[in-house]
Amino acid sequence: MVGKVRSLVMDSSTRETVRAVLAGFGVASPQCAPEIDPTEIVILVSAHDFARIDHDEVVLAVMSVVPDTKVWVIETSKVWNPEPL
Repeated sequence: MVGKVRSLVMDSSTRETVRAVLAGFGVASPQCAPEIDPTEIVILVSAHDFARIDHDEVVLAVMSVVPDTKVWVIETSKVWNPEPL
């Protein structure tokens, strides 16, 4: 996508799909960080979920439903001012 920046504005259908993907890994209450870069999603998960999931596998699964997007899965922190996914 040279010369074109894809703005990621997750509509409710996309958010629902991402939540379903995460639920498949047992992540019950995912949150996301406020958008900093329009080509990235920062998914915040509980410390318990973060310790037990395979981060790479989760990232790849989410990327399969939101292509051309960088996906990060990190442990929830108040620093991020999380919002519901």
